[in-house]
Amino acid sequence: MVKVSVIIKTNRVDADTDISFWINGQHSEIIDEEIREVWQESFSDISSFLEPTLKSLAMSSFKDFELILVHRHPEQILDMVKKYANVLKIKLVSEKHSIWHDLGEEYCTISNAMNTGIIWADGELLVSSDDCSIWHPELIKEIWQLWQDGYYAVPKAVKYTLQPENSHTDKWHLRKKLKYGIIKEETLYQYNPGDYWMTTYGYCFSVSLQDALAINGFDESLDGAMHGEDGDFGERLSLITNVLRKITVNKIYFFGHTYKNVKEYKLVRDNRKFKEFIGQRPYPPRRIKANVWRPTKEMCEAYKKWHLETYGEIDPNFDKCMEVRTFLLKSLRRQRGKSNLGSKSLGRLYFSY
Repeated sequence: MVKVSVIIKTNRVDADTDISFWINGQHSEIIDEEIREVWQESFSDISSFLEPTLKSLAMSSFKDFELILVHRHPEQILDMVKKYANVLKIKLVSEKHSIWHDLGEEYCTISNAMNTGIIWADGELLVSSDDCSIWHPELIKEIWQLWQDGYYAVPKAVKYTLQPENSHTDKWHLRKKLKYGIIKEETLYQYNPGDYWMTTYGYCFSVSLQDALAINGFDESLDGAMHGEDGDFGERLSLITNVLRKITVNKIYFFGHTYKNVKEYKLVRDNRKFKEFIGQRPYPPRRIKANVWRPTKEMCEAYKKWHLETYGEIDPNFDKCMEVRTFLLKSLRRQRGKSNLGSKSLGRLYFSY
């Protein structure tokens, strides 16, 4: 057993042209001084955007953690993972099967990947983030200490992105335009008493394994699109726990890059329009029960009617996408105990420490 399970979902296909930009050092003067040495070491001698994450985690001062890498095609990164097996406790797992795998490689399955990680996690505390990240050496140690003090940590996040050229300010983000067309985005967390908005979970989050199982993980009906799963997870989590959030001193850093062959399924994307149409707040709907993933049968029927009136026909995959999933992550974890190498419904274990 370990104290912490770090879950990294790493299914996106990187645009090759971006790697050289981050390696060639043009950006070095805008990187925060406290992380510059770790950043430069993390970007040395790499071939993919996952490697800097592995390198920075290997430099963590906190060692009692396992790293769970969830990938749709783990054989593609198996050789890379083996390079770090002597410095990290790694489990490389294939995503468990999802209907979205059948509908197309280009569709995101964030919730399915996260639930696969939860199935294979053995730590008391779960910490998760994206693969394009540099971790401060003291961050996991601080997250664990905050948990011992009775808090869920909300790590400060700094994002360096290649994309937006315009400065933009809203409730959650303050973006500052810097040279080379790079935007430095510092995420600001502004909570009101009782709020548990987890849009910030898209950067990095911590939650106990016990609580994650109590709400039955992430809502897989939100797969097929790139947004909403974190807010829904946080809202259901707020129904079962009074654990307070506390912002960390140390940070996690993200390096922006583009992806190939990623798109949202129209049926899922339009679900947001439908919820606006019936007067709910856009996304996601408020949950009545913490461990219920799916909207009610009546909601599905109303959406089907709206879909028909809007487009004049029903999407041929409508019923498949709206299918109610009743399996519990707790039961899948029990199945994992009977099959050490996993299965299609659990995800398959390709490598383990």
